[in-house]
Amino acid sequence: MGDLSKVLANIPGDFCSVNMYARRHWFDSPEVAQRIQERLPSPLAIRRVLSDLRFIDYPLGGFIAPHTDGTRVDKETLQSSTHTFLLYLSDAVEGEGETEFLEDLQSCKVVASVVPKAGWLLVFPHSIPHQGNCVGGSGKLLLRGDMY
Repeated sequence: MGDLSKVLANIPGDFCSVNMYARRHWFDSPEVAQRIQERLPSPLAIRRVLSDLRFIDYPLGGFIAPHTDGTRVDKETLQSSTHTFLLYLSDAVEGEGETEFLEDLQSCKVVASVVPKAGWLLVFPHSIPHQGNCVGGSGKLLLRGDMY
């Protein structure tokens, strides 16, 4: 995945979102999707990683508010996605930039927390409430995608 930084360098980003402070860089890459799928543990039983991907670049102070992820439709099979993946491309320290899973969107009670480490791949169902804590240090970079 070392060449992902070259991909990112050539994609414009946007800050257009009401629930997050981060820059998203959208791109379509069947090759990257296939490389992600090849690295998934077989017990996950993921049949396909969608090629519609985005880098999310959180600056100092960046965050994403509590939410659940929406589905995306595979352009080839018309199947809706069921799971999200986050491939962390940078490290964070505890207390800055964790991905937190919540009991529900009303109470926002944290039930699990993941401190990002470069190279870690996190997979979870779209329906699980989660948030991205405020980022400190040098920011946070990840690759986000959808699968079923």
